[in-house]
Amino acid sequence: MFKDRKLLIDFSNIAWATFHTNIKITKDASLTQAQVDQHWKYLMLNSLQRLKIKHQPTETIICFDSYSWRKKYFKFYKARREITKKKSGMNHDAFIKVINEIYEELKVYFPYKIVRTDWAEADDIIAVLVHTLQGTGTQIIIASRDKDFKQLLNSGVMLWDTQAWKWIKCEHPKTYLIKHVLMGDAGDDVPNVRSDSDTFITDGKRQKACGPKAVEKILAEGLEDFIRREGLMANFKRNKRLIRLSKSTIPDRVWDGVLENYTAQETKKGNYMLLAKYFSINRMRRLQKSIDKFF
Repeated sequence: MFKDRKLLIDFSNIAWATFHTNIKITKDASLTQAQVDQHWKYLMLNSLQRLKIKHQPTETIICFDSYSWRKKYFKFYKARREITKKKSGMNHDAFIKVINEIYEELKVYFPYKIVRTDWAEADDIIAVLVHTLQGTGTQIIIASRDKDFKQLLNSGVMLWDTQAWKWIKCEHPKTYLIKHVLMGDAGDDVPNVRSDSDTFITDGKRQKACGPKAVEKILAEGLEDFIRREGLMANFKRNKRLIRLSKSTIPDRVWDGVLENYTAQETKKGNYMLLAKYFSINRMRRLQKSIDKFF
């Protein structure tokens, strides 16, 4: 039995999913940029409200991305995303501006703890809080579609897919993590352990074979022997540092920064009148009618 329930929301994950699944509004010539921005905010706040209704937490913690320490450690980290953004023709900068605005507005008007720390991605913030809060009688629910969080799951930590709207389960988180490290993370431009660091960013380069079947064979025959025999210790350490969410991989200054930010904030009771004013100013009538669901 848990004494309370904390909801950790990967806001950047929700925000960008909202952007990519509702991109058509940016092409609506009848809307001004201010109207588009307001609509983005409405969609993101509606997602927060749905999560609150679904999980009924005793405390909600919204986690925002900052510039990642991983980009300094590994220069190819998420490198293709910048290239893709430039080629897309979509106004990503305008949307980032909206995210920064709603970050400030959430701090002022909403009854949640809002955590953003230099050099930390939302992944880091959530990982630090999970490792800190688990075992204290608190049930933790992570709201994100990012399957990297499967490595953190246990009897007191659950993962809710914010897009598929269902639980993400993992029977063997430790095994999942090892496999993830071996296979890399193409979405973040982290190659598998058998491939060079610049594989995804260099024209003509392809990853060497290290898929699910190969990984099963590696684990059956012995991971340490494989790493030593293939001379892959440097690549294994590279991937482990980038993918594992733990005290040993997240830099101390990032870990400490997250805890300082979180603990410095008092639990908010919320102010109905203040939030009602916010919804009124921003013409979010439907959310204003269900304002109690935000508390």
